[in-house]
Amino acid sequence: MLHTGDRGDRRMWSHAGYLERLADMKRILVDHRGRGLSDRTRNPQSHSTDNYVSDVVKVLDELGIERTAFWGYSDG
Repeated sequence: MLHTGDRGDRRMWSHAGYLERLADMKRILVDHRGRGLSDRTRNPQSHSTDNYVSDVVKVLDELGIERTAFWGYSDG
């Protein structure tokens, strides 16, 4: 799982050349809450570490993934 920080979105991994080097692996790209294709919120309290972790767990649960390698950038 590749997760960006506060200022990026999932496209940064491709732009930086990471996806080509990980082509033989299953890659899950996640937009940080409020970035990219994720839902926007105007509630500052929604931006907490607990909510960020919950977002990641929800994605993994929906995909049926119990274990993954996690690569975060900045707040990711």
